[in-house]
Parts: sequence; structure tokens; C-alpha cells
Amino acid sequence: MRCPFCLPRRNFVGEESKMQVPVKYHSEVSTVPFGGKTITFESLTPILSTKERERRKKEVERQLFNVLIKYHKNDNIVARG
Repeated sequence: MRCPFCLPRRNFVGEESKMQVPVKYHSEVSTVPFGGKTITFESLTPILSTKERERRKKEVERQLFNVLIKYHKNDNIVARG
């Protein structure tokens, strides 16, 4: 399973490269009782440099913007038709 925080690396023509930089994670474990059982949650947070964190944030914002534009265009088509 691919990590949701691991964005694909792209080369200068926009193609995904096969090599990804390994990421270390901070682990936080919580245990809670539920329905007579004990459930353990593990929260993993990537440990990134400031530069890498900003790069990923910008990439997520760009992708989100593209999705919003797509649905905005579809809403305009539905509203007119």
C-alpha cells in the first residue's frame, strides 16, 4: 500500500520517476477501550524537511485546485442545461 503522504517524483517532462525518497515517521500510539475490547491506534506522521513539506503542500494545493476547477466547470454546465 502506498503512503498517502508520499507524492510521486516527476522528472522534467512531468513523468513519474520510479525512485522515491525514503521517509521516516514519528509514531504515536493510543489505546482505547471499546465494546469490552481494547483497540490500539497508531498514528504515523512523516518527518520532513521544511523544504520538502512546502513542496508537498504546494503539490496537494495544486491537485485540489484542479479538482475544484473540474467540478466548478461541471456545475456551470449542469446549471445552464
